[in-house]
Parts: sequence; structure tokens; C-alpha cells
Amino acid sequence: MSFTDTVRVIFNSLSFFILIAIAYYIFKFNPIIGVVFALASIDQAEDVYRILSGRHPVPVYLIPFDLIFETVIAVTGAFMFLMSLIYWYSFESWFFAILSFVSISIVICAISDISEDIRILSAKLYLSSASTSKASIAETNSFKFFRRLK
Repeated sequence: MSFTDTVRVIFNSLSFFILIAIAYYIFKFNPIIGVVFALASIDQAEDVYRILSGRHPVPVYLIPFDLIFETVIAVTGAFMFLMSLIYWYSFESWFFAILSFVSISIVICAISDISEDIRILSAKLYLSSASTSKASIAETNSFKFFRRLK
């Protein structure tokens, strides 16, 4: 495992715990959004599994949901970054400086996962469209017109 994969595992694990805490807190006020955050946290655990094992456990037809959850994580990281900047300016604590770094790292990991999911989805769609194509390439000798040209 490379250094980049190690960093991604650390930040995806951190995102998992942050999203579980957010889901628990928000579920009291809005259960639907709480469930979305809980599913996004499960997606982070799936990302850690994918990085560690090298296999993609999500079927292709569920990748659009994976993209939605990664977007939720990227937006959550962006709001964490804004919150940390506002509080760092107000309280001048090192905690908020570190939180701003962590939130930017979470956004970068989420964008990386989004680009990887789009790559997997486009490759699967390309392969499925190529296998259903009716066009074929035949030898030129099998056509009368080309035999006459020779």
C-alpha cells in the first residue's frame, strides 16, 4: 500500500466517524437527512474496504448512489472548512486550524473517490455499449465490390 492510500484510509476513516456523529445528531431533528448522513458514513467504510482490499464491492447499478453519498461528504467537508475558518478567526485556536486542514483533506478524498467512481462507471458503460454493438468488421474479400477493384 502506498503513502497516498494510507492517507486516504486515514481521512476516509475520520470521515466515517464524523458522519456517524452528524447522522446521530441530525436524526433527532430530521430523520431523512440523518439517514442520508448514515448511508454516507457507510459509503466511507466501503471506501476504506476498497482501498485496503483492492476490490470494488459496490455493483455498477449502485454507483450513482455512491456518487450522491460522495457529494454529501464533499459538501460536508466544505461546510466544515467554512466553519473552521469562521471559528479560527473568532477564537484563534489551533483546533480550528487543524480542523480546516482535515476538512480540506476530506474534500480532496471525496473528489478523488467521485472521479474514481465516474471512471469505473464510464468504463462499465463503454464496455456494455461495445458488447451490444451490431457493427462488425468483415474482410474486404467478402464483398463483390472490393473483389472487382483488385
